[in-house]
Amino acid sequence: MRGRSGDPGQEVKGEAQKDWSRTLANWLGSPAGIRLARDLQFRSKSEADRRSSRVPPCPDEVTAQARAISIWQPSEIDGETVFRRPEPGPWGDHYASTRVLKVSKRPGQKRICFFGESVAAGYLYAPHLTPAKVLEDQLRAVDTQQSYEVIDLARTNETLKGLTNTVESALQLNPDLIVVFAGNNWVLLETTEMSPYVPSMNCRVGYAQALEQEGLLGPVERASRKLLEKSFAFFDRLARMAASKRIPVVLVIPEVNLADWENRQPVAWLPESGTRLWYEHYERGMKFLQQGAWVEAAREAHEMIRLDGYTCPTSQRMLARAHLEGGDLEEAKRACRAELDANQYATLGFLGAPQATPMVQGILERGAALFGFSTVDLRRNFQRFSPDQLPGRDLFLDYCHLTARGMHVAIAGVTAEVVRLLSRMSRQLEWEEVARTVPFPEIDPRAESATFLGAAIHNAHRLLTVGRKTDIIEHWCERALQASASAEDAMANLVAIRLDPGQELHRGHLRNLQSSCQLGFQHGLRYEHLDCDLIQAFEAVLKRTGNSDAVANLLGRQPGGSLNVDLACPRNLWEPLERFYPEVIASQDPPELAYYRSPWPASSFALFCCGSSDVELAITARLPAPSEESCAVRGCIDVEVNGCRTATLSLTNHWKKVTLSLSREHLVPGLNKLTFNWPLPQWRGEEALDRAIRRLQRGLQADIHPVFGEVAEIIAREY
Repeated sequence: MRGRSGDPGQEVKGEAQKDWSRTLANWLGSPAGIRLARDLQFRSKSEADRRSSRVPPCPDEVTAQARAISIWQPSEIDGETVFRRPEPGPWGDHYASTRVLKVSKRPGQKRICFFGESVAAGYLYAPHLTPAKVLEDQLRAVDTQQSYEVIDLARTNETLKGLTNTVESALQLNPDLIVVFAGNNWVLLETTEMSPYVPSMNCRVGYAQALEQEGLLGPVERASRKLLEKSFAFFDRLARMAASKRIPVVLVIPEVNLADWENRQPVAWLPESGTRLWYEHYERGMKFLQQGAWVEAAREAHEMIRLDGYTCPTSQRMLARAHLEGGDLEEAKRACRAELDANQYATLGFLGAPQATPMVQGILERGAALFGFSTVDLRRNFQRFSPDQLPGRDLFLDYCHLTARGMHVAIAGVTAEVVRLLSRMSRQLEWEEVARTVPFPEIDPRAESATFLGAAIHNAHRLLTVGRKTDIIEHWCERALQASASAEDAMANLVAIRLDPGQELHRGHLRNLQSSCQLGFQHGLRYEHLDCDLIQAFEAVLKRTGNSDAVANLLGRQPGGSLNVDLACPRNLWEPLERFYPEVIASQDPPELAYYRSPWPASSFALFCCGSSDVELAITARLPAPSEESCAVRGCIDVEVNGCRTATLSLTNHWKKVTLSLSREHLVPGLNKLTFNWPLPQWRGEEALDRAIRRLQRGLQADIHPVFGEVAEIIAREY
């Protein structure tokens, strides 16, 4: 391999490569970055001119026949063209709740069309509270001289292509201003072809070429350039559409949860024994964090960064935690930004969460400057609103979705910009004044309780932490109970559905539909796994409030019949996200495996039992071999039950069945956590990556991260 990060004799080149994703946002503001962005802009314009016959015309160039705006279909009421929304399902959908969009406006009214992704759609709060509603309320409060209407066209899981189409079709509504609140989805959704798992031979070959020529950051750089081109093509199209109607555009630059959201990922194969050393530093760093030895934890994190060359966000999060707990806010903030830079789709092992990285934030900032859009930069606004802390749970429900307070502060900047562009007011309005003087949005306590419970669910499902995540889950459970006592029934319904889906599917969902704290599609109601962390958080919080009977009764129930369950099936994984992400999303290519593969040195499984009997485990497992031609591999795994070491098992790279007895003394009634601690890999990382490259060059799927262990089944029986 040529140019691999960390190879001897390539230190200078490797240093330049590893800084790519970390410094791209700053680079976009440099003369070289500006020249590239302008080149993309002019190239896009000249290409559009050459193919003008194939560019979709703006609305005033087409016939008067109406066409759909997203899911709103054209219709007619009393001779007036309107757009109707299909009826949402019982669990909700991805779109705003407005049933009818009218083309006509009241005389003198200014119309604002609001576009974006799930943050812009008010995810977890919608339809009760959305940024579009907050914007309309704030405008009504601060500007009595002008009438405003805000049309909400944001949707969850939005892409640049969908966003472009929706903006174009929405010009039929004759807006006076366009607001675009997007960027969180771009890293995950816009360059999906740059992955070793994508089912395309050309994409896999291209990935292999980038990996071979430039090392681990080669695919990251190619994905970054692709995203830069796609985003500037969107900016160009948006600018031309807006110019055709002389409509001002406001771009909202997102901020993300730096304090509470972590992006723990496995490290990819590193040269020589770098991968094993990296995990050894990780284990020592974790112990230092638990002991409160912040300086020592930071030292271990720096060693991890030296080894991974800024390719893994986990080391940056450990550094951020050490600095934050040690009281160094500025260094913690820098480490958090570096963590986001390192969390790139092209090198993901676990499924990531949507977040606007510094690269994306820089693209939005530079694109707005080049195309003449106004901006509302939430990085600066949130910093000024809370100068002495990292943005966290006060403003965010999870990775990027906003609390009611977060919406209020974020939209205050949009309100001030709208007033500047559209109002007849004689004085300039500052966003801080809006945030300070306009009352916070009101929401029904039961709806807010469901929102907070949804936040607990999302954090339980999507958050992988350097340490424990019980604190953030329990925080939102407590907030849900404080908002409304109906949260207790919602928790009980959810536990019933999770523990016994076959029997409780009908009754549990019916009770949820009748509940005053109703959970829906957006709250994470649909889930195929046990939700162990969430159930334990429910139990802990309800015990503290003296209301544990409902959940305790459910947890104390014995599953129907005697215990005979396979703990290795996906439903019984303690952390379902701790798998290679194609196996989590169950894509057709690669096909679903018949066994579990662990991309992390520890694997945990959920054992639900009465706790009064001994349990026998029939385990079929093996250790991975670097290749089919490798000689025999031997090693031992330590087995823990509820954090206590109970046994050591000897395995090879061939499937082996072993029997293990768990004494009732180690078990508790309800959920028990069974953990396998796998041996660290001993072979050279560059050889493992070379094998991956050869597979990708043949169009085959390949892993760029180590597999620590494989389990075919863990059959648990009571005796």
